[in-house]
Order: sequence, then structure tokens, then C-alpha cells
Amino acid sequence: MFSDFLFPEAPADVIARLEEKKHFNHTENFRRHGNVPPPAPQEAWAQAASLPKRTARRAIYLHVPFCLHRCSFCSFYSNATRTSDLDGYTASVLAEMKNALAGTPQLAEETIDVVYFGGGTPTDLSAKNLAALVSFIHKNFRIAPDYEFTVEGRTSDFGEEKIRACVDNGVNRFSFGVQTFDTELRRKLGRIMSKEELVDRLSLVKKIGGEKIALMLDFIYGLPGQTPALWDEDLRMITEVVPVDGADLYQLKLLPGTSLARAGKDLSYDERYALFMTARERLTRLGWKRLSMTHWGRTPLERNWYNHGTKTGMELVPFGSRAGGFLGGYSFMQIPDLKKYTETVAAGKKGLMVAVPDNPGIRFKNVVTHQLELGFLDPEKISAELLSGEAKAVWKNWIRAGILVPDGENRYKLSPLGEYWHVTLISLVMGMIAKILFGKCGNATGSATPPHGNANPLGRGSHGGHNRPRMLPAEAANA
Repeated sequence: MFSDFLFPEAPADVIARLEEKKHFNHTENFRRHGNVPPPAPQEAWAQAASLPKRTARRAIYLHVPFCLHRCSFCSFYSNATRTSDLDGYTASVLAEMKNALAGTPQLAEETIDVVYFGGGTPTDLSAKNLAALVSFIHKNFRIAPDYEFTVEGRTSDFGEEKIRACVDNGVNRFSFGVQTFDTELRRKLGRIMSKEELVDRLSLVKKIGGEKIALMLDFIYGLPGQTPALWDEDLRMITEVVPVDGADLYQLKLLPGTSLARAGKDLSYDERYALFMTARERLTRLGWKRLSMTHWGRTPLERNWYNHGTKTGMELVPFGSRAGGFLGGYSFMQIPDLKKYTETVAAGKKGLMVAVPDNPGIRFKNVVTHQLELGFLDPEKISAELLSGEAKAVWKNWIRAGILVPDGENRYKLSPLGEYWHVTLISLVMGMIAKILFGKCGNATGSATPPHGNANPLGRGSHGGHNRPRMLPAEAANA
């Protein structure tokens, strides 16, 4: 049954097979077979928003679909930034939150642990608009005493007035997509600030925020023209110079249609893996905490609640055009067209485009992702069928291929190679589950039971789940 998930013996052939598999999305099997017809979104929202909190943490996601310009590696949707549009958009988002609270008062009663302003580029908003949105959320929702409130964006248009507008009104985490400190590489990516300007701005953020805020930076390895020496310098900057609290280190993905994909070529696998291992070894040696396979914490201020939660089933209340969320057993996507979104909100409604009921694939993927993002695989906590003789043959094969390391009975750790390929491994494990459930021809032939209760890392009941409906980067793509 699982022959498609076995790797050949030669190390070079293992890498070739992983490269071949990295673009597969086995979760599509669940979307085709698991969903019931979508309900009317407004009715689904009214039902979902009236339910008590179902996960250990609940988040608000507020989307700002504007960018001053598109970076060379980015293929995500955004509108060109214009001040008049941002003022009107802020008013619409405030109206949408008021509509939601008036129509479903239960929203105001449930504790919010995480708030995330994503995009797009939230820092394109004016200081006045940032203050209005942040203060409204703090005043009208029940924010937990211990909370994570993130604003992502770029540093080039984020000066003292905007920093203070955020910090003074209750933001305690900033996330900036730096990608690299090297000025020449930054110019190729469409970045505005030089290395020196960037360092000064990041220092200003920490000077104003102090110990009240976490400073989180994103980096990409595998960029065209990125040498080991340039990567070493980026690592030196975050470990010795810039007062960061954490960092995300992502592999470059050359997305079709981007200017970087048209103009350049990413590094070879051997070169990319060497950069990955350089960072892994250095940050481990310096005592940085591994919060996920890509996410590192330098101080206790960086906790990674939003990033990990959105991948593993945390309830997410969406606001703003094109925002996505999960609540009460439904995935929600908001209206992408700004005009239609504004008109819908002005009519006193939630700005929703669609609601999709939960399906078994989402619940399986939440647990699979939780495990592999944290560097381990415990098949028994996913499905008993993954302890069958055929499944165990796969795990033994993956050990021989250098992907897994035994860690007790029927439990495994990811090797460094497995850590590098963890996203592909998530897809492969989901493919095995799809085989159990649907068989070769897509018919329900197996009996795997979706995880629930204690099997769920977030303590959700059997109707919960969230499969990144936001369809946008977890962290900022702009700095």
C-alpha cells in the first residue's frame, strides 16, 4: 500500500526523490473527498462565533492587503498602497469588528490570546490608523493577561511615530521580513533600506519597545548570489549586533510568476543544505531555542504562538479583506475585492466570501504538522493504522534513508536531513493517511479515525481544525 513512500538506498537517490516529492500536496485528497457542500457564510459565521472557545488559545487575524511595491520573490496578492485607500480601509475594518461584536456578543466574552496584523504590509498604515485598530481590539475584546500581539511589515516606512503608536497601545511583538542584511542582495529583492539603515531602524524599535516587545526577523537562505560568507555575516548580525529576540530561517522557494524566478536561479541542494546546517549548528551552539523547524528563539520574549498555532488548529477570528480564519468547525475566507468587502461591511454584515466545513484531512494535518514542526514523529498519536506492518516498513526505510532517528518505541526524531525536508515529510505522511482512508482510486477503503481529544496538541474537540486558510505568508515579506 505504501510503496510510493519508500526511498531508494543510495543517498543521492534519496535526495532526488525528496526533490521530486516536494511539490506534491496530498492534502488535496481530503479536500476532494472530505467536504460537504459549503453553507451560507453569514449563517455559518453566526453559528461559529456564538460557540465557546474550543482551543487552548484563540487568535484574531487582521489582514492589511496593501503593499507599496511587490518584492522580487513574492507572488501574493496585494493592492498598491494609497493613503486615501488606507484611511477608508481602516474605517471599514473597525466597522466590521463592531458589526461582529454586535451580532455575536459571545466573541467579546471569550479570551483572545494572540493577535496578528498580517498582509500585505500592515506598517503601511498611518500611526493614527495603527493606533485606532490596536486600541479598539484591546478595549473591545477580552485580551488575555499574557498575550502575543504582532504587527508585521517593513522597516523602511516604520519610523518613531508608528512604532510608538503600536507600543503605546499594546503591541508587544514586531515581525520584519529582513531576508538578508547584505545591501546588494537586498536591492535585488526589492528592498529599500541599506544594511546600515536597517540596523539603525531595528535598534530604534528595540530602544522604544525595550523589554516590552519581541523583535522577530525573517531570513531566506538559497538566494541567487548568496555565498556562505554572506550567510555567515547575516548570522553574525543577529547573534552579535542586532538585539533580536528570534528569527525565522526559510528556504527560498522560487514561485512561478515572480521576477526573481524569471531573473535568477536558486542555489543547488548541496549549497542550500550547507547553509541550513551552518545556521543550525551555530544557533544551537549559542543556546538559541528551537521553537520549530524554521523558527528560533533567542530570548524568552519570542514564543512563536501565532506561527505554530495557525499550522496546528488554533481558532482564528478573521477581519479585513482577504483574511482567513477558523472558528467553530468552519474555515472562513473573507471577500478579496476591496469594493465588495467595503459594501458588505457597510450593510452591517461580516465581510465573508465563503465558509467551508471541517473535514478529516484538516484534523489529521493539524496533528501531523504539530509533530513534524517540532521535530518528531509519533505515529500512534496520529492513527493506529500507522503502526501496521506496512507502515512500520516505511519508518524503517526512512531511518535507513537518514530522515528519521529512533526515539523510543514507535517514536522517532527527525535527523538534520529530516528537519530540512520536514514540509515534504508532512505531505508524505498525509499521503499515507489518504491511502488508508481512500485507497488507490479515492474510495473510502480504510478505517483511520481522525484524531481528537487528547490526540490533538491544542486540546480541541472532534470538530476543530485549521489548515492555514489565510493563504498568505505567516510572516512579513517586506522590510
